[in-house]
Amino acid sequence: MSNKIGYINPRFIIITTGILILFWAFGSYFISVEFDGVKQCIPPIDGCEYISHSANYHISSIFYRATVLPATVLLAFSNYFILQYVKNYANISKFTYLILFLIAVIIAPIALNITEALPNGTLHYGFKHLHNIFAGISFGTIVIFELTVSIILIFKSKNIFFILLLILSLIDIILLIIPVFMPIHTVKVICQWNLLISNSLWFIVFGIGINMIYCTKEIKVS
Repeated sequence: MSNKIGYINPRFIIITTGILILFWAFGSYFISVEFDGVKQCIPPIDGCEYISHSANYHISSIFYRATVLPATVLLAFSNYFILQYVKNYANISKFTYLILFLIAVIIAPIALNITEALPNGTLHYGFKHLHNIFAGISFGTIVIFELTVSIILIFKSKNIFFILLLILSLIDIILLIIPVFMPIHTVKVICQWNLLISNSLWFIVFGIGINMIYCTKEIKVS
């Protein structure tokens, strides 16, 4: 790849993506509690408030919208860098690479952006179903990508970091399935928050693991 815009450290981008996604979700919630009068709780445990409900309040919605766009852009870049590593390390086929590229670099970030452009329904009920559809697409594609990458890496090496990535991916699957069999409001909210946490930790672990073990070189980006 030609060096037209300089060198980018992929590990930094991947780790930052995980941190920013957590900052976006929890920051929006805490702002809604502090300035918009939302009930205070611990959402991943109590299941009191959906992540996207922060977009329906006045002040927290500003922070919510301002952080979700850079988060989705970083998500696309991170998934691209992860794919480059997997392609070089595990020597995946061109077909597998293209499918994962379509899922992770194109569909997931776009679906997430559309999801957060559509209010959840607290104040705008007409958008609720579209919001839920695109939320399912965005979370689903991210989970598929993470699970597939984890399995590919595990077959290549039984490294502890790869095993941890696989465990986080399996947790993602469980958190996606539980609300299907237990469609209770509190359960769905708890699963959504913990799925986001697990997704974010997956990126952070990937970035740290690659940095500590393989010391991958900086990637030239065209």
